[in-house]
Amino acid sequence: MIDILYQLLNSLGYTHPLHPPLTHLPLGLIMGAFFFGIVAVLRKHADLAVTAHYCTFLALLGFLPTVLFGYTDWQHYYQGAMLDEIKAKIILAAALFLALVLAFFLGRKEGDPSRLTFAAYALCFILASSLGYLGGEIVFKGRVSP
Repeated sequence: MIDILYQLLNSLGYTHPLHPPLTHLPLGLIMGAFFFGIVAVLRKHADLAVTAHYCTFLALLGFLPTVLFGYTDWQHYYQGAMLDEIKAKIILAAALFLALVLAFFLGRKEGDPSRLTFAAYALCFILASSLGYLGGEIVFKGRVSP
């Protein structure tokens, strides 16, 4: 079933994996929440705390399609091989989802730039960065740059 999607895209000239372009949505928003959260806490800036909260909400919306296409790429390009990096990504993705939900609920207080909420944003930032690193390891492992 998944192969039909990739065959269709190949016939249209798109031969790349689907997951990498989608990762920019949730990962960029997680980084946005982290940086807006830093300023909100340091400057006691309520509007930036709200912005960080909305970044978290949008990251949650982009999370599911990113994971879905990560799964389809894994099945299509790696035949579902359980590489160590894939196992780690599955665990980190689950942890990131839980951390995003936590950050979302902690950030619900209208304009409350709390340190606890920022800690949740920081956790999301660390988990997202780790996922990106592992993605790079899967794709570029063993390659030597010129």
